[in-house]
Amino acid sequence: MMDDSRRQNERNDDDESNFSYESSDDEEDDYVPYPGDEDEDGDYGDVCAKIEGNDPTLLKLSVSGAYLSRSEWTSLGRGIGNNTNMKKLSVDMAGDDMDDPDENLDRFVGRLCCNRSLTRLSFDRFCFSSTWFANLCPFLAENASLTSLKLFDCYVDAEILHALNDALSRRRAHSLRGLGKINLQENEIGNQGC
Repeated sequence: MMDDSRRQNERNDDDESNFSYESSDDEEDDYVPYPGDEDEDGDYGDVCAKIEGNDPTLLKLSVSGAYLSRSEWTSLGRGIGNNTNMKKLSVDMAGDDMDDPDENLDRFVGRLCCNRSLTRLSFDRFCFSSTWFANLCPFLAENASLTSLKLFDCYVDAEILHALNDALSRRRAHSLRGLGKINLQENEIGNQGC
């Protein structure tokens, strides 16, 4: 497992972009980083414009969130929240060096919760707090399109696990189908996950 983590960290170190997008929906591993390469003005405008413009070719987005500013988190959440075409979102926090992760992620999640087109949501290496996860629960409970959730190495504990269970129960109460796949690998859930 350490080899996989080390390879992922090396990939993140080599990749100077924080975001990617992919217009093809064929492969699981074909996400492209967001925001992409900076243009001459130091802006990530191309990908941001695709997100905020609801570009129909933007189906998958991968975010390396450790190096995003507060304003980037806010506009990313707003763009994804308003997007009706995006199907898959992957956010990886490897190398996290945010000053105030809870505030930045609250801004992101508050806006992400408006999205109703995502079918797959993946968070890798987040340090979830129960408060932050509670803000994500309405999205998990009400997004009828969502079929897959991955929380890899996200410090999921018993409190977060109970909140996830409550959100999934609310899906059933709203007559929404359950999630077809939930991945909770590399969390320290212990017997709570059984």
